[in-house]
Amino acid sequence: MDTFGWRLLMGAILIAGGYGAWLLIPFVMSSHISAHAKAGLTARLGAMPLLTKLLAIALLGRPTINYLKKNFGKVVAR
Repeated sequence: MDTFGWRLLMGAILIAGGYGAWLLIPFVMSSHISAHAKAGLTARLGAMPLLTKLLAIALLGRPTINYLKKNFGKVVAR
């Protein structure tokens, strides 16, 4: 599985970036934009972890998911 490394790295970056988006919510709330815009931005930032997880799963694909399922016990046992 030659593409496993970069796919796993990109998936991890996507997931971490999704949770990192939550750190932007206080800045949006303290900004001087309209309440309507704040609500929309906050909702989008709040949904980022779910959306990036779905993107990571799509990026990893079926072969990578099967590889992780098969070798998860080996990785945890170390």
